[in-house]
Amino acid sequence: MRSLKQALDTFVRLADIEKPIVQGSTIMFWDEIVEPKVRKNTEATKIESGILTVKATNAVWRQELQLKKSEIIIKLNKKIGKDIVKDIRFL
Repeated sequence: MRSLKQALDTFVRLADIEKPIVQGSTIMFWDEIVEPKVRKNTEATKIESGILTVKATNAVWRQELQLKKSEIIIKLNKKIGKDIVKDIRFL
């Protein structure tokens, strides 16, 4: 008898939905990898073709995050366990 995890893993693989699931988790992980001040002033909204879109409260936050973009991408991909995020677009 297979475990529930094995059954779910098989379903995800056969349904070819692993990538959308991983991309969705990227948005959830945003709040885990950024500092509390950043969390209060930003919201990860979507990811398409490896580009994560993040809304910031103002231009100052956009500029600050732009400077930390490479570091944030590395943290996100490490948390995910795959190189999913290629770039971040701050709005």
